[in-house]
Amino acid sequence: MFSWSRSSHTPVSAPVTGLNGTRTHPGQTISRNAHLSSYLGHHVLRQSTRKVSQDDTTYDTVFQTTNGFALIIRVYLPTDSGRAPSMTLHGVRASHDWLDIRMKVIGYEPIASDQLWRQCCIKLGDA
Repeated sequence: MFSWSRSSHTPVSAPVTGLNGTRTHPGQTISRNAHLSSYLGHHVLRQSTRKVSQDDTTYDTVFQTTNGFALIIRVYLPTDSGRAPSMTLHGVRASHDWLDIRMKVIGYEPIASDQLWRQCCIKLGDA
């Protein structure tokens, strides 16, 4: 069993201030390039993230759970900036309300659908 980050649930309609201090509002479109830059340039994530596809769609990020286990989350960011990214635990079997049987993250509301992703105004690095 593992636990996600210490961050709390943010309603998808609320303005969001990212970890880098940028503020986005509902209805504001975030470009795919801005999502990638926020993810790959994130002060915590950049050291533990690597590209695993030949294009720029798939990345693995290693993170440590609250109880000390190291896990890999595979992040797929579609080339269409209006589509939600998908996140899957890679190389492990786990049980959590946020995971389906294929280890895909399904319980994190901002990436639950393309519409919620567009509305939430969270950059990938802050998700």
